[in-house]
Amino acid sequence: MNDEERDFNVNIEMFRTVMTAAHVALRSAVIINGGAAVAALAFAGSLVQHGKSVSPVAMALACFGFGVFLAALATGTTYVTQCKYYEEVSSAQVNSNDEVARRGSFWRWTTILLCALSYLMFVVGCGCGVWALGSLT
Repeated sequence: MNDEERDFNVNIEMFRTVMTAAHVALRSAVIINGGAAVAALAFAGSLVQHGKSVSPVAMALACFGFGVFLAALATGTTYVTQCKYYEEVSSAQVNSNDEVARRGSFWRWTTILLCALSYLMFVVGCGCGVWALGSLT
């Protein structure tokens, strides 16, 4: 195996590693926000059964729901990102590669931002949940 083939194989493995990590981050964002939303809904149902207001829990539920939405949106932008990078690799026009690479980078950073915001919604939702529990006593 020559140096060029070895470099190619290393690049492929690095790409697979990055994609695996991205998929884990996106799945985690959906799971933590989705699980928290289900728990908040169950808690709200319990409050209704005991004749209490669910309004303190509503903000936490909204944050978790929005977190799921952002994670789902980030999953979609992952597809767009990969399409743009594929265009860069398969493009025969050398002059247009800079523009295609720039668009790929834009979508990559958009995906990262959406995923990070999804995690932030989980943290904010947890804070709202703690506040809601305190207001019910």
